[in-house]
Amino acid sequence: MLEKRDKEWGLFWLIAFSIILLCCAVINSFAGDKWTQIVLSSNSIPSITTLAECTELDAYGLRWIAVTTKITFHVTGGSDVVVGCYTSPTGEDYDTIMYTSETIPVTAGETKQTTFSVAADAMYYKFKIDNSSSTYAISGATITITESN
Repeated sequence: MLEKRDKEWGLFWLIAFSIILLCCAVINSFAGDKWTQIVLSSNSIPSITTLAECTELDAYGLRWIAVTTKITFHVTGGSDVVVGCYTSPTGEDYDTIMYTSETIPVTAGETKQTTFSVAADAMYYKFKIDNSSSTYAISGATITITESN
């Protein structure tokens, strides 16, 4: 009778200890976030920028990516600007359709900033600013990537 009770208590403590370890691992995964920032910038972005000109981001081990874009519109206006996110499983051949995007409405002569988040579902990312104005370039354009793993 005593042996059975000892085995039950042993099993109980083994399960309790396993649950405690699991909870500690989950809490540590949230508390251990590491943030890294990468700044992609350009002085002037014309109406056409190719995806090949964009810097690649390796998202291995990341959970999410915050994309902050800051641009200055031409004093006479122009058109809305689209920040597009493109993905690739290998880094070789990127999708031709945007994974997600954010539109920055034109305001003549003003500097605008927007941030959107992207779940790190793919292995490789490229972020492209599309200036739809064929007449006016945008200036002071920067994309800041904040990574969290």
